[in-house]
Amino acid sequence: MGDCDGDERDAAVAFSNYLNQIVPLTKLEGQLAAVAMIGVATVVNVLGTRRSTDLNNWATWTKLIAICRDERGAPDFGAADGGTEGRAPPRS
Repeated sequence: MGDCDGDERDAAVAFSNYLNQIVPLTKLEGQLAAVAMIGVATVVNVLGTRRSTDLNNWATWTKLIAICRDERGAPDFGAADGGTEGRAPPRS
């Protein structure tokens, strides 16, 4: 990792911190996630632009599906007693 410049390190640490907000990680797991992210980015660069575009499309669809699933399963932040106070009016 001696050739890893600051931008790659920063991106790896940011990825690890973001992942930690989704899945709790120990310090060692966070460091391993950062190293794995650098490894995946390296493999994508080695494979070339065409395959990395396919990966980008796959990742975009994965995020879109996750967002749609999250919207359908989003919790209702209404009143705890089941009343309508504090709830947003229904969409028309």
